[in-house]
Amino acid sequence: MKAFQGERQVERVIASEPKRVASAWIGNKLLVGGEYTSYSQPASDQIHPATIHWTSSNSQIGWIKLAYTIPVNATATKARLTISCITDNSTPDFVFQIYAPDNKVLHADLWQLPGLTVQVATNARYVETRENAGHAEVHYSAKELVPNTLIEFVLTIQEQ
Repeated sequence: MKAFQGERQVERVIASEPKRVASAWIGNKLLVGGEYTSYSQPASDQIHPATIHWTSSNSQIGWIKLAYTIPVNATATKARLTISCITDNSTPDFVFQIYAPDNKVLHADLWQLPGLTVQVATNARYVETRENAGHAEVHYSAKELVPNTLIEFVLTIQEQ
């Protein structure tokens, strides 16, 4: 823990019933984390099954997390975070909370952040972006989709 030991992919089973698997991509200035939850309901608002942390060009830390209000599965790999959910009649919005220490440009399919660019591919509908207490919230909706539709987000990450 005193010095960076090199990039690596990590995967650990953290529960067997329901199956839960934590995955992470650890880079020198980038950490991508995901949890396969077997579409379990959130046990706490302190759990975030989809996260990205990075060091920006001015050595400040930025982060992205999916607010865990919906049962999702997330998997982290090098430069990619994949998230899926199966909708029902009560599926709330998907809300990505983003903290970037400097200027950011957030569009439905592209988040340009200091030191990081994220391309967003999804079949959910973009709703809006809001500023909220020092971070941004990017909202997507699946309300128009037929129940039991598989919603997917693929976040492709490029360090700058």
